[in-house]
Amino acid sequence: MRGCRRSRREAEGLPKRWSWQRKSVLRLLRGEDIGEVSREIRVPLPELDRWRRMFLGGAARGPAPG
Repeated sequence: MRGCRRSRREAEGLPKRWSWQRKSVLRLLRGEDIGEVSREIRVPLPELDRWRRMFLGGAARGPAPG
């Protein structure tokens, strides 16, 4: 029955390849222009903005218990 459980990441709608996406969001938080990052990584600007909001929402909730 273990295979039926969804991970917290999946339940929150986070992408499976979060590593490079997280790095992209960190670039935005360091002050890089969202348009430039969007073009460089070939991700639509609204999607990149959504990643940033998800990242910041997770930071506001704090670390996962464990």
